[in-house]
Amino acid sequence: MQWSLEKIYREQVKGDIPPRKHLRVVGETYDVKFKREDETEYTDLKVDDESFKKAARYLKADKDLVSKGVNKLQQTGLTDQQIKQLLNTVYNYDDTERFFAVLNNQMSASEFFNAPNKDVIQLVVDRYGLDKDLVLDLLQFEPATKPSTGKGETFMMIFIDGAKKGSVGDVDINGIEYEIKGSGARIRGQKGFGAQTTAARKFLSGITELIQKAGINLNIQNPNFNIGPKYNGFIDQVANELIQTGKVTKEDIARVYADGLKEVYENADIQSDLLPWLMSSLNENGNIKENFLQNYFDFALKYYTNTENFNYLVTMGTTRNSGLKRLGKFEIVSREDILNGNYKDRIRPASYPSYLQSAGAQGGQFAIMSV
Repeated sequence: MQWSLEKIYREQVKGDIPPRKHLRVVGETYDVKFKREDETEYTDLKVDDESFKKAARYLKADKDLVSKGVNKLQQTGLTDQQIKQLLNTVYNYDDTERFFAVLNNQMSASEFFNAPNKDVIQLVVDRYGLDKDLVLDLLQFEPATKPSTGKGETFMMIFIDGAKKGSVGDVDINGIEYEIKGSGARIRGQKGFGAQTTAARKFLSGITELIQKAGINLNIQNPNFNIGPKYNGFIDQVANELIQTGKVTKEDIARVYADGLKEVYENADIQSDLLPWLMSSLNENGNIKENFLQNYFDFALKYYTNTENFNYLVTMGTTRNSGLKRLGKFEIVSREDILNGNYKDRIRPASYPSYLQSAGAQGGQFAIMSV
């Protein structure tokens, strides 16, 4: 990718830039004279203040510094188009040269993940002196083009030496794969996961069979199978009544849950992966116990970890909606800690799976956040 002095400005005004004496301020706009390389006459154009400032920042930046910085970005695996989008954000600020200097003075992964108070925004501001608003924009940067690169991923590739797009996780840092979960991100991979609507249909057919087996009449029109802190779902609502008939058992109720969840977690084994935690999460009346949601989340997080094969999971507050106390804050948990259940002091659910059709595939999974 060629980065001449004219390149950025051409994208703004569609031409070449004459010497500075041809520029003069007119209120909040600039009168610019420009011409193409094969033209002899200048064309007049009015440019708004922000567009001119952005182009001027590019022009004033040291060419060698820019070239080295762009080369660093190319090594991360970002496409040329994604790099252009990123630099379009950078040129909104006066820290242009300082940004490119950062790319030639990145920090180690150890320094990044040992940030004071686990605050990467303040770490970067203090270490490099960058404008805090620019750092926030870089944290939230998410290219509009493929390959998909989520919030926080580009940020790590900018500031961590050796960070690039991962082959298994989102970011590879010197051969170690990191899965990055920004604000609101769900624990759903590209493989091994089915549709939540299929699970809802399975829940419905399973509970319908038990109602028929029990020989009772229950209204099952538009049942909601969602389970969360404030609701236990339709199966829980009718479980006790079904078991009281003596024709339905706790095991039958657990099996309805297991058959439905199997539709979402396609590679899970009903007997070994689902029924054990489900049975321990229901009381003798078939109702949900207090440990149900934690056991559900524990299963889902471990399933995701086994499916994705990353080394570390990083949760990071990447939007202002995550709350000022969490913006820029992160937690990091190893694969081993997740599989051993040693993560509860660092990661928790941000929202719970929905089995409604309107939720979409991602909505059928837990969203996670730092504790």
